[in-house]
Amino acid sequence: MDTSPSITAAQKNNSIDHGKIEIHTDKIRHFGAAEGAGFYLITNQELADHFTLSDGDGRYTNLKVLGLDSSNTLQSLIESDIPELAHILVISPKNFLVSPDPEALGKRKLIVLPCASTPADDSVIDHFIKVMERSDPHAEREFVENFFELGRASNQLKFINDEYSTQAVFEHLDDSYEWNVQAGPLEWGDQQIAPSGELSVCPVSIMEFDNSRHLEINGELTLQGPLAIHCGTPSYYQDDRARLHASLSTMMLRPIIVNVEHGRITDVRATHADSKPAAETLQALIEIDSRYGVLWECGFGINRQHNLLSGNIGMNEPYGAENGCSHWGLGLTPYTQYALILLAPGSRVTGKDDKHLIGAPAPLSRRSGMNNVKKGACGCYPS
Repeated sequence: MDTSPSITAAQKNNSIDHGKIEIHTDKIRHFGAAEGAGFYLITNQELADHFTLSDGDGRYTNLKVLGLDSSNTLQSLIESDIPELAHILVISPKNFLVSPDPEALGKRKLIVLPCASTPADDSVIDHFIKVMERSDPHAEREFVENFFELGRASNQLKFINDEYSTQAVFEHLDDSYEWNVQAGPLEWGDQQIAPSGELSVCPVSIMEFDNSRHLEINGELTLQGPLAIHCGTPSYYQDDRARLHASLSTMMLRPIIVNVEHGRITDVRATHADSKPAAETLQALIEIDSRYGVLWECGFGINRQHNLLSGNIGMNEPYGAENGCSHWGLGLTPYTQYALILLAPGSRVTGKDDKHLIGAPAPLSRRSGMNNVKKGACGCYPS
């Protein structure tokens, strides 16, 4: 049985056929009520004329597009050109950005479309703006509450793939782990990535890497689905990354299975000849740089209005299928050359009394919740 999700092919041209990318500001529900705010789009200076803003219900006091060039940081532009009471959307496929300090936002709300670390032409950006406009922050908040309530009541989480009879156990209640939430409505001073809808846990801060730390995960994981290969400030050949992605993407045809001991991959095997290139490539990456063998991030996409786009697309991470989708992060830029995100839509996650958290067709039940939950940064990457 093919458990891989359906995906929509990305256009390969550098501009969408119908002209400018239209952003319906009134449909971006994560910002909430305007409360007298203006709407500001920040994008690369050379892309400023690629977008048009429309405000269907006239909620905003003004709409403005601002160009960002090398003379400004994101924080300096916000502080100098955007007054308080502002909803800000950032789309910067040409440059990596650093998240502004939380105290610098004041009465502003910030959403960032993280589109610099994987290829993103206008067609890709247009696709995920539409996903963002469909996304439901209140459904995300309810999902998050259910997840942490059941998670706190569970001594461990199980990752199960019934078709391939694999199971891994995650001892997830370690107080030193950092949980991050990129979901739900924003308050003044908040920043979030888009499309929204991701929960994740790392052994330390999400923007740090310590090879001596690990997530306590043991067993076997079945990986079959789309993947993304992120990079930082380019010090690589695009053709090399494309070739790496093509090889690893054979796991969409048939899965690979990894054996995990204390959060580290100890064995990789293909389930079929079709996925042998993916298994061999992942094994080679681990042999070249052992840090790729660490399951650095355990993530859960919960955006159920998300539809996948084919290719090396980082914004596929929040994909939530019908009731959530787990994914795994290997490596972290700039510590490693690449950061890999591997989706596992064919697996389900259970907690106490085998109740489903992720991957179940039925709604989640309410329990009590986990500690150490916080809003993540906006998803910008260091230069």
